[in-house]
Amino acid sequence: MACRACHETCLQVAASYLLKGDEDPLLAPRIRLLFEAADISGATADFIGRSSKHALQMCQTCALVCETCAPAFKGAPDLDECSAICLKCAGLCEEMTRLAPSTVAELSAFHPQQPHLNGSHPL
Repeated sequence: MACRACHETCLQVAASYLLKGDEDPLLAPRIRLLFEAADISGATADFIGRSSKHALQMCQTCALVCETCAPAFKGAPDLDECSAICLKCAGLCEEMTRLAPSTVAELSAFHPQQPHLNGSHPL
């Protein structure tokens, strides 16, 4: 799912920036956005995977955050991939919010369940 890919990619890129130890003052806001995108997209994937009644609200918030992140990442070194993944995640979350709430349960059947729910790995 796009939310899970967004979560993983943003975390990887944020970690790589932090490990580099670059003190560029422009990086701090981008790293913060990377963590925000990672947090909301991961949580959204979890809510969808559990067929939560709050999944649609999470999708709305995820779309908003990821739409904010994508332009901030565009053209920045090593962030083009994050920009594209954030846009994809935002688009799919927006689409999800337009669907009937009952469709969330149907779509979650295609989403990998979380390890704490069924013992399988989410990838």
